[in-house]
This record gives sequence, C-alpha cells and structure tokens, in this order.
Amino acid sequence: MIERSYPNRIREWRKAAGLTLAKLGKAVGVPGSMVQRWEIGERDLPLARLEQIARALGCSTADLLNLEHGGLRPGEREMLDTYRQLPEVNQKVVDSVMESQQAFRIQPDVVQLPRKTG
Repeated sequence: MIERSYPNRIREWRKAAGLTLAKLGKAVGVPGSMVQRWEIGERDLPLARLEQIARALGCSTADLLNLEHGGLRPGEREMLDTYRQLPEVNQKVVDSVMESQQAFRIQPDVVQLPRKTG
C-alpha cells in the first residue's frame, strides 16, 4: 500500500498518454474521481492498483514514483531498457564497468569518530 503522503507521477504520465481521469479510471476499474484522489495523495494507493495503472500507461511502477522514492528519470529509463535488451555477454561488460566505478560514487559524509588509544 502506498501511503497517502507518498508522492507519485501518475498525473504526469496520464497527461503524457493523453488520457482523462475517466479513461484511466475505466482502464483500471475505478471511477476517475478515485484516480484523481490517488494523484493528489488524498487516498491510499494499493500496489496492485499501481501496477494496473502502470500497465494502462505503458510504463513501469518505478516510472510512477518520484525520484526520491525510487522513480527513474527518462534517461535512466532509457539506459535500463537498453541494458535489458543487450545480450548477456554485453550485460556482463556493462556490469564490470559499473563495478569499476563504484569507488567514484558520491558518498554521504562520513563522520570519523575518535579512536580509543591505549
């Protein structure tokens, strides 16, 4: 269950697909007013409904989440789609490159605690 306060991008994807609240609601078996409540965070959104909405909009559930909650930017979605279409041997090459770059990831500040001496 996605909590009411949980931000989402349903409206953004719905508008991009050219669907009204009523049409998306019909596609997932609810009134358009319920879709609107989900979009604005007024009602809890069950995961099963989120999956139905994603299918109706032709995207993944991750695409419907805001970035801070695991959503993907369009470029990230494109990279992921490309990766998934690669032959396994090419995926392993990409995996190796990604692993080699882990040391360069931005890390949160680490506080060094004083060590005990003696």
